[in-house]
Amino acid sequence: YLYALQASLDDRFAFEEKHLIVLSDYNRSLKQFNNIIDEKQWASIQFPLVGSNKNIKSKVKSFLFEIYNKIFFLLLFKKITKSNSTLFWGNYNHKYSKYLKKYKNQIFFLDDGFSTINILRKLEQQDSSIDENLKLSFYTTFNFHSTKIDIQKHQLESISKINYEPFLTNCIYFLGQPLVFNNVISEKNYINSIDNIFNFYSIKGMKCYYLTHRSTNRDYIPKNWNVLNLNFPVEFLHLIESNKTPNSFITFYSTGVFNLKHIHKLNHQQYEFWELPSDWINPEYRTDIEAVYYYLKSNDFLVKNLLEINTKND
Repeated sequence: YLYALQASLDDRFAFEEKHLIVLSDYNRSLKQFNNIIDEKQWASIQFPLVGSNKNIKSKVKSFLFEIYNKIFFLLLFKKITKSNSTLFWGNYNHKYSKYLKKYKNQIFFLDDGFSTINILRKLEQQDSSIDENLKLSFYTTFNFHSTKIDIQKHQLESISKINYEPFLTNCIYFLGQPLVFNNVISEKNYINSIDNIFNFYSIKGMKCYYLTHRSTNRDYIPKNWNVLNLNFPVEFLHLIESNKTPNSFITFYSTGVFNLKHIHKLNHQQYEFWELPSDWINPEYRTDIEAVYYYLKSNDFLVKNLLEINTKND
């Protein structure tokens, strides 16, 4: 949504009308959307997936839901094409991107966080993955150059705020990720690493908060951690209680910290990425995660070595 909002306000496009379609039926995401979407910024807002698959038995549900999706997108693309409008799409890997083959107008793909780095890399390496019928552009925050794909860059300028000033100078937020839930690293390494990061800052007199990711549960989170469950993305700092806004944002590689740096113009003392050791990462994800850390280091983001403070690991 951040990137859609940025595009809607970008002077390069100067839209007369802006329509928002939210392709999500995940309750935690919908709750965040409801807290951050400003209806006055959009001519219309649609949630086409909400409630469309309730009370239908599984096999029937799958069949009817697929027909519904196909009809919805065909009608949407027909309407956009007829009005000569521009389509901005959430991300290239979205499960409904298959319907874009029916669309002939210009498409701008928005970032899908750090996944975008690997989407662009793989498109560059595999010509066959680019559908020649698509008028494809990427509208991206990433410093990416391509001879094969049109790149339209932005730095979230349209929604950036004044330089960030923390209310407290002895408080950090660690932005959690669903790495255990997705089997990226072990639960033991995840917890021990964050424990050691918290200890590293506690010694310096910092109070440490753990921000849960909306797509994971708290079953394995130690009870001694100070846990915050925000009902909005962390990028919307103005919604946080003023007495809890932190001095610094810490993460392994959460896109939230990447966005915060751009939106709130964080300096090197106000954010950190901590690099996961390669041999801790599930081989299925290792290349993609290493590409993220390579990008961060190559573009002057602050990345710290986790092994320098880890004393308890597998």
